Amino acid sequence: MSFLDELNDEYEELLRQYPKGIASTSTTKYKAIRALFARALNIPLSEIYATGAMTRVSNLDTRLAQGNQRNRRTAVALAFLGGYDQTHDPGFERLRQSAIATCSKFIDGRERGTIFDDIVVFAEEDRHLAPVALLSVEESQNRAQLMKLLPNVKPIVRTRIDHPVADERLPFAPARAVAQERENVLGPELVDQCIRELRDANILCDTLWIRRYLAALLVRRFVILTGLSGSGKTRLAMAVASWLAPSDEHVRVVAVGADWTTSEHLLGYPDALDKTSYSRPASGVLELLLRASGDPDNPYFLILDEMNLSHVERYFADILSAMESGEPIRLHGSREPLDHVPRQLTFPSNLFVVGTVNVDETTYLFSPKVLDRANVLEFRIQGEDLSAYLENPRRPDMRRIAAAGAKWAGSFVAAANENDFTPDASGAEDVRTVIRELFDEFATHDLEFGYRTAFDMCRFVGVFQKLSAPDSQVDDALDSQIVQKLLPKLHGSERRLRPILEKLKNYCLTRNFADSKDKIARMLNRLDADGFTSFTEA
Repeated sequence: MSFLDELNDEYEELLRQYPKGIASTSTTKYKAIRALFARALNIPLSEIYATGAMTRVSNLDTRLAQGNQRNRRTAVALAFLGGYDQTHDPGFERLRQSAIATCSKFIDGRERGTIFDDIVVFAEEDRHLAPVALLSVEESQNRAQLMKLLPNVKPIVRTRIDHPVADERLPFAPARAVAQERENVLGPELVDQCIRELRDANILCDTLWIRRYLAALLVRRFVILTGLSGSGKTRLAMAVASWLAPSDEHVRVVAVGADWTTSEHLLGYPDALDKTSYSRPASGVLELLLRASGDPDNPYFLILDEMNLSHVERYFADILSAMESGEPIRLHGSREPLDHVPRQLTFPSNLFVVGTVNVDETTYLFSPKVLDRANVLEFRIQGEDLSAYLENPRRPDMRRIAAAGAKWAGSFVAAANENDFTPDASGAEDVRTVIRELFDEFATHDLEFGYRTAFDMCRFVGVFQKLSAPDSQVDDALDSQIVQKLLPKLHGSERRLRPILEKLKNYCLTRNFADSKDKIARMLNRLDADGFTSFTEA
C-alpha cells in the first residue's frame, strides 16, 4: 500500500466522523493524519501542523498565521483545500496558484509570526485527498522524504529571507537528537541550565527556589504555588514547563472558574441525550490526559490558574484520588469508547499538576486532604528584587526557552516514578531525627502528620540532594520541607496555634532553619494582629 493510500484510508475514517468534510475544522481533527506524516518523516507529532479552508483561500492565510504554531518555527504544515473539482473546474488552477502564493510567505519569511520549512497543499476531491503542491525552503531536511511519499508533486523551492523566528533555535529538538541526549541523569546541571536559560529569557528566578520547585514536582507530581498576586507564579510555572516539555502540546494552562462544582470542567461527561456521544470539556484537560497516556516517556504539565477560586475538593477530587491510588478514573459506562474517549482512564504517571493560588475574599482555603498531597511553595517579592527588576523592566521572552531543556524530559519522568530516592547515607540519620522530633512537637498539640508526609519529606531530601551541588546541606532541604509540607497545615485561632508556633520557632532557631523561622514569625505577627493566622495569609 502506498503512502497516499494510507493517507486516504485515514481520511475516510475521519469522514465517518465528519460527513461534511474536515477542511475547515481545527488542527486537532487531523491528528491521525499528522501522526502518519510524523512516523513517515521520523519527526515529533508537534512538528506537524495542519489546517484548511473550504472555498476561500484567504481563510487558509488566517489559519496558518493564527493557528497553534503562532510565533514558532515548525517543520511541516499540511494545508487542505476542500470542495474542488480539479478535472472539470476551469478555475481550479487559479485557486491552486492562489493557495501557493498564500503559503509561500509562510516559507520564505515574509510572514513575521509563523514559519514552516515545508508546506504540502492537498485538495479534497470526490471524498479523497490529492496533493497539489509542495512548497519547501532551500535548507529543508524533510523535502527529499516528502518527494518520496508524494512522487507526483514537484516541489516549489523558496529562498528564505531574514526572519526572527528562523534565526533562533528550533523550539523542539528533533526526535533523534532528543533520544540521543536522554541518557542524562538528573543532577545539578539540570538546575544550572534551567536557571541560566530562564534568566536569558528575562524571567526572574532564584536558584534555591527553582531547585525546591523541581524537587517538589518529582516527589509527588502535584505542587501548589501561593503568594502575592502579580508576583509571577503562573508565568514561572509556564516557563519551567515550556523549558522542559518537548512542545506546547505538552502544556495546558486552565483558568479555574468560580462555578466549578464538579469534575465535568476537567473530564467532561457522557451526553445524556445521545448515548453514543461524549461531551469533552472546553478546558482541554481531557485531551491533555489522553495525550499523556499515549506518550508515557515525555512530561506533560497541567497548570490550574487560581485553583482555589472554587472549592478544590469539588472539581478535583477524582483526579486527586487517582493520583494517589493509581485506580482509574471512570469517564462513562459504555463498554466501547464514546467519541474516542475510553470508559476509564488511569492518571498518567508523566503528568505534573501545578496549581496557583491567590488569597482574598473571593477564594477558599485548601482542605487537609489537598495539602497533604502537595508541596506548597510561596512567592515573595523583596525590595531588592523589585529594585533589580526596575533597573531593566522587560517582558519575558517565552520563545527563547521553548523546549530548551527537552533533553532532560525522559529522565525527569523516570525520576518522578522512581521509588528509591532516599537521603544520602551521611545525612539519613539526621533526616530521620528531625522528622521524629517534628512529629513529636505536632503530636503534642494533636496536629500529628501521617506516613505520607514522612515519606514525602524523606523523598524530597533525596531528590533535592540529587539536584544540588555535592556540598549542599541537608538542612536546606529539611528547612524547605517544614515550610512546604508542615506549616501549610496550620491555620486557626490564637488558642489553637500559638503554642505550636512558639515551639516550632524555638526549634528552628536551634537548627538554624532560616526560611521556616521567617515564615513562623510572619504567622505569629498575623496572630498578634488578628487573633487568627494561616500559611497562605501570613
